[in-house]
Amino acid sequence: MDARTLRIINLIDCSTRSEITHLFTQDVDPPEDEAVTWTEEQLRDYFSSGGEIRPERRDTSVAGGFRDLPPPPPTCFPENMPKIGEELTEQLLTVEAYREAAFANGIPFRPNGLFTMGDSLLAELSKDPGLRAFQKNVVGFDEDGEPKYVPADSFAHGDGGAANGVDLRCFYRPDARTVVAAFRLGHRAAIAHHMYTTAHGGSIETVLDETTAEVVKCASTPAVATTEMKVYLKRPLELFKTYRVDVEITDATEFKTFTKATIRDPSNPNIPLAIGEAVLAHSAVLAKLMGKKRTSFNTAV
Repeated sequence: MDARTLRIINLIDCSTRSEITHLFTQDVDPPEDEAVTWTEEQLRDYFSSGGEIRPERRDTSVAGGFRDLPPPPPTCFPENMPKIGEELTEQLLTVEAYREAAFANGIPFRPNGLFTMGDSLLAELSKDPGLRAFQKNVVGFDEDGEPKYVPADSFAHGDGGAANGVDLRCFYRPDARTVVAAFRLGHRAAIAHHMYTTAHGGSIETVLDETTAEVVKCASTPAVATTEMKVYLKRPLELFKTYRVDVEITDATEFKTFTKATIRDPSNPNIPLAIGEAVLAHSAVLAKLMGKKRTSFNTAV
């Protein structure tokens, strides 16, 4: 039995025998098999409310346990997205519309951002007149229900990404049709949290996946889906250190675009630390070719 479980059991015992329980006539003993999974705060709320405030029902009979979760919100499913007319869809599917919105939206302040004051690479990119700062945009809806591009907050991008340990700041260079980005990986992107490790390979692949998609969305078409990706992890990446990604389009056809992203340490730019080569399908073109109607704007087909 670990120290946390023992502490919880002791807290249950003390709370059960405490004077507060005499304020209630009903039995407030928590379910023993579930209570060991509760936090101290949840236990205190349970006893102070006479058993009325409690976490969701739980079952510890399986590995990792079950939780009695409510249904996910409708916004988690593409088929629930309000329909957008064909004419407006065609307008939104242009690269010009994506760039205009993405550059206008820029990169909002990130309360969970991982960049320290005066970071030299981020400052350099932000001041470069030939670059446009942006982050991933998707189609959302304004207060009047009208569709528009909005900055995406996700596992990999935006402040949500930074909270997950991936703080990625992208910049597009229109003249060269390339993307350059600065990023930092926090403890949630580690092989193990707070255990003296380097960045998890999956967090590095996330950066490569995001940036290869965004170069195509800014340079060619916003309706794309990654269908192939090769990643070469050449050296470990440290946590809370700033890295640079340079992304380019290497080839393209009517139906797909080939890209390459290279991660480097700004202090030693001649040595690539990781490389990603991705193929992105032009999903809107393929959908039209196959005679399919889009069920949702933000899905592949």
